[in-house]
Amino acid sequence: MRSRRSSESPNRSNLEAAAPVETVVDISEEKSALPRRVLNEVFDPESELSSVREIQNRTEREFALSAYEKKLAYQIQGRARLLVELLGTLKNESEAKEVADSLIREYAVAYGMPPKQEEAFKEVLTLCLDTQARIKEIKASSAEKPEEAYKALFPGKDPEGRIEVIWSPLAIGLNVYDIHDYAWGYFPSLENPADITEKHLYDANATGGFKGSRTDFKAVIVTNCSTPTPRNQVEYKPRKYVKEAKKSSEPLGPEQVFRHEEQHVLQEFIFPAIVGAYGEELYGNADNVFSNFNKNTKGIEPNSQEAERELRNALVLVRNNLERRLGNEVLAFLLTPRDLDVVEDWLTRPHDSEGVYDWRHSESAYHRNQFTTGRLGERFGQVADKVADQVFEAEEYKVRVQRIVHYGIEGIKALRRAGYSDEMINAMFLQIPIKNWYTMSQRLVREKLP
Repeated sequence: MRSRRSSESPNRSNLEAAAPVETVVDISEEKSALPRRVLNEVFDPESELSSVREIQNRTEREFALSAYEKKLAYQIQGRARLLVELLGTLKNESEAKEVADSLIREYAVAYGMPPKQEEAFKEVLTLCLDTQARIKEIKASSAEKPEEAYKALFPGKDPEGRIEVIWSPLAIGLNVYDIHDYAWGYFPSLENPADITEKHLYDANATGGFKGSRTDFKAVIVTNCSTPTPRNQVEYKPRKYVKEAKKSSEPLGPEQVFRHEEQHVLQEFIFPAIVGAYGEELYGNADNVFSNFNKNTKGIEPNSQEAERELRNALVLVRNNLERRLGNEVLAFLLTPRDLDVVEDWLTRPHDSEGVYDWRHSESAYHRNQFTTGRLGERFGQVADKVADQVFEAEEYKVRVQRIVHYGIEGIKALRRAGYSDEMINAMFLQIPIKNWYTMSQRLVREKLP
């Protein structure tokens, strides 16, 4: 049997003041191990917000919106509690699947989750269980020998330096002490270890770690532990975590790099639940940008306003995806942990000032190239350059990136002051675009459940 943390029951008067009576139930006398039931009806944020927007009377619409926001704050906390407890169960329980299935059902009922949300959490569970099975398989086949684990994950090269392995319940960590071994895993385009050049070594050493890359198993976290030796004498580029910041800070050590990248692995597992909660429109899927654009522009004149609108929609979707990645980086650093003011500096530093997180610049160049070359370029090249400038290069967007990171971090600080743990903040903000963190933090402070 799994154990549940005990917590005090909510005070009826406070709870009723926080939300309409018909959407909230109070079980203050119940001492059950089950999660406290907060919403007594199914609450689908996407469809309910659509209904609120259709209300014509302004007073009624504002009242309905207020009720919607309170229910949303409650459900966000419920999904976060489920995520925290679900991951804890997967890491600690021998009968994880049975316990986790029950956990998902109980929280879905307690927090009014619609079927699509419950199914999304089951998908998260499946991904996690499949990952655990693959880790056990690799662990057994390598006989827990570090060099065999390296060869199983990055075939084609025997390690020449020391390898250390971290066997985590949901990820495998490799600490790699030879820069050539590290570069082989980092650059999947290399076909032969003999093809590793000084530039490969130089560029690889600019990173403190990576996730996945050459291996098809993405729950692999590799940490660059190499140091200059007679064999490793290359002109090293300073690693990104050593960049001078507003406040001095030590570079991340191997354990911190693993912890940071492990969060990115979990973020990928959890993302289906986020989409299940809100719908793809909010976050989008940058992988489908080009196929959707091709489908939406059949028969459209290349230089028309319609073509320009479709291009802008596609690139804004890419931009939203970049902002999601920024939010994911903040949250990964939150649990590393790092000083949040230092993190803000790292994430907002432009590329021409050694900013390694300036995806606005790098991704703009990549997607501009996608739309201005080949078949798309033949049709839309002239318009694409103009629209890419408007979406990515406008001065107001550069300021926007700085603002959303700054206020996103301020939202984290507000939740910390309100008594939320970093684990809960991470689980709540994974569900919300970083541009909305600060506003949502104010609601979550007001509507904090016991």
